[in-house]
Amino acid sequence: MVASLALVNEVSFCEAQTSGTFVSGIIVTDTTWTQTNGPYTLIGNILVNYGATLTIQAGTTVNLGSYYLMVNGTLQAIGESANPVIFNGNSNIYGSSGGQLTFTQFCNGWNSVTSTGCELVNAVINCPLILSSSVEITQDKIYDGINVQSQINAIQTGTPMISNNLIQGGITVGSAIITNNTIMGGGISFGL
Repeated sequence: MVASLALVNEVSFCEAQTSGTFVSGIIVTDTTWTQTNGPYTLIGNILVNYGATLTIQAGTTVNLGSYYLMVNGTLQAIGESANPVIFNGNSNIYGSSGGQLTFTQFCNGWNSVTSTGCELVNAVINCPLILSSSVEITQDKIYDGINVQSQINAIQTGTPMISNNLIQGGITVGSAIITNNTIMGGGISFGL
């Protein structure tokens, strides 16, 4: 899947309009998505390339539709309690969403000593969240569950830190630090 994306070398941005900004492709340089230019609507898959950082500012909405946002570099999505970052997938008749937010084993994992790396803070996540690396997930509302990849499903590098969230749809865990969350509709199940 990633190999087919390697042929694309830039992100396609349409001009911001009253309806927002349309995006697809590979982010190869540090990029910031703002509330002013939002919502950001994916018209194809997005890959944050190794070495690049995508910063999503408070109040910004990202409409994934049926596409994915995959992180091999760094994603910093830091909202505020009254002004969260919002990720929307497509709902279908079965209640699950199309589109997903994926942090691969190659992403820049969260480092609590230096306070650097991937983090989701004060976000509303209306799509599946897939983790294969250490990512800080805190003070979020997650409505389609979390899947922390087990060693059998994918290589996991680092331990995700999942704390102080409202999580619907449960958590499937390979390995993670999970503290002070409210988990509804699925609980915690352990992968092998």
